[in-house]
Amino acid sequence: MRRAIALSKIEALHVIGCCEVDDLELDYPTAWRDAVELGRLGMNQGIRVTTKGTEYVLVTCPNALLAGLSLEKRTYRQRNLCCSFPKEALPHEVWKELQRKARFFGDILVDGPLTGMVFDHQWQ
Repeated sequence: MRRAIALSKIEALHVIGCCEVDDLELDYPTAWRDAVELGRLGMNQGIRVTTKGTEYVLVTCPNALLAGLSLEKRTYRQRNLCCSFPKEALPHEVWKELQRKARFFGDILVDGPLTGMVFDHQWQ
C-alpha cells in the first residue's frame, strides 16, 4: 500500500491530483474541516483519506521518554505517551517534570497496563 501524509489542505489536493497513493492521511489542525471534501475527491481517485486527532506512542524506557520529549514535535495531534516501564524507574521530581513538559506539548503520559492497545509509533 502506498501511503502519503499531507500537512496542509493544499498539499492534500496536490497528492490527490498528482500522486499514485492508496491512502492519504491528513495531519494538520483544521484537517477535520476538510476531511469530507477531501475524502470525496480522494474517493474519485481511489484514494482513502483519513484524519485523526490522537496518536498512541509506546515508550519502552525512561531514556526513550527523555529523548522523545526533547525533540521538536512534528504533529499537531495529541500524543498519548504510553510508558511500558514503571514510573518508579524515574525519580518522582523527574516524572513530574516530564508530565509538565508533555502537557506543554498537548500530550499525556500514560502509565499502567497497555494490553490490547495498538500503537502508531514506538520510542525506544
